[in-house]
Amino acid sequence: MKVLLINGSPNKNGCTNQALNIIADELKIQGVDSETVWIGNGPVRGCIGCGGCLSNSVSMSDSLSNSVSMSESLSNSVSM
Repeated sequence: MKVLLINGSPNKNGCTNQALNIIADELKIQGVDSETVWIGNGPVRGCIGCGGCLSNSVSMSDSLSNSVSMSESLSNSVSM
């Protein structure tokens, strides 16, 4: 299993990142891989109800559509 940790803070190395690092460290101790993705550097819109999160081909709103690493991280981390 792999856990995707999403940092939505505009401050990439702030308190949210520190908290996510603590979580990532604990996950590692438990034998669970994780990856942190920072999305706080651009506009993020709310859910548009596209249903892309329910399939392996993630389709997101324009605010995230150019984020190849985010799409790859989701498809490698989420299995339903």
